[in-house]
Amino acid sequence: MKSARADAVAAAWPIAEAELDALRLLSYDELLAKPNLVTVEIPEKGLRVTLTIYVDVLTNHDSAIQVVAQLIAHGGFSSNFHCRGFRLSRDGACRELVENELWEYT
Repeated sequence: MKSARADAVAAAWPIAEAELDALRLLSYDELLAKPNLVTVEIPEKGLRVTLTIYVDVLTNHDSAIQVVAQLIAHGGFSSNFHCRGFRLSRDGACRELVENELWEYT
């Protein structure tokens, strides 16, 4: 049985996905100009849901830019998380992040 937090994350995820889609359209230099961290509150199903967008330059990966959308539904003594993201290299190659690359965001 899904929890109210899980339902809130699922309901709010299209907002996070739209943000990621918009960021995927940007060039390396445009992403580089974005703030490293942006957090917004999304009221969903009576719960506090936060969407945080991380934009990090990975100096140990030839300065690729990693973008992660992290959605958290808060409530009670626990929270539900969902993350997804991508990595853009300086030459414009883009790939989705795999599960172990998202661990630090969950």
